[in-house]
Amino acid sequence: MENSIIIDLAFDGGSYGENIKLLEDEEYKKNDKIIREICEKLLKDLPEEENKKISWDLFLALGGIESAIQELYFKEGFKLGLKIGAQNFLD
Repeated sequence: MENSIIIDLAFDGGSYGENIKLLEDEEYKKNDKIIREICEKLLKDLPEEENKKISWDLFLALGGIESAIQELYFKEGFKLGLKIGAQNFLD
């Protein structure tokens, strides 16, 4: 039988975070690309109105990245919780 997940987390210094493949997530990549493009545009001299629009687009894209990150961490946390629960019922 495997070691206790709780023991592994507490004493082995291991992390289940390595299971999160953030840079492989399509939603993350899409929003990261948007942010990079917007930042490049912000480096140029733009009229105030266009600058406001680009700033708003950047804000929305950052929200998209944050949403993707939260979803990935939730999924991994949920799987870990299920493993802990299953292991406790099997012992």
